[in-house]
Amino acid sequence: MTKIYNINTIKELPKTSRAILIVNLPNKRYAMPWWALIDDSISLSDLKILETKVLYKIKNKEESKEINEYVTSSKGDKEYTVTKSIGGLWSCTCEGYGFRRRCRHIDKVKKKY
Repeated sequence: MTKIYNINTIKELPKTSRAILIVNLPNKRYAMPWWALIDDSISLSDLKILETKVLYKIKNKEESKEINEYVTSSKGDKEYTVTKSIGGLWSCTCEGYGFRRRCRHIDKVKKKY
């Protein structure tokens, strides 16, 4: 028989850095990302106690800089924001980055730094 977690037993689930949410299905409720069956007494705020923060180890001084640059599209009709977060993660607001997680706009800004 599958265990159904309640407000008193929810602390048995491991901590996670992933997004926490509740999935309501007909006659069943699950706590994600664990796929743990839960009863109606548990709310999303109850699950937040299991949340941990992801910390990035900064390896060098360059990774400690945050960058925000505006880049014009190749057609010249749009402007995108290229961002490098503390920890060295790059992102762009263009559609290509949304699909592929890489784009020419990031490459262009990286060459400057």
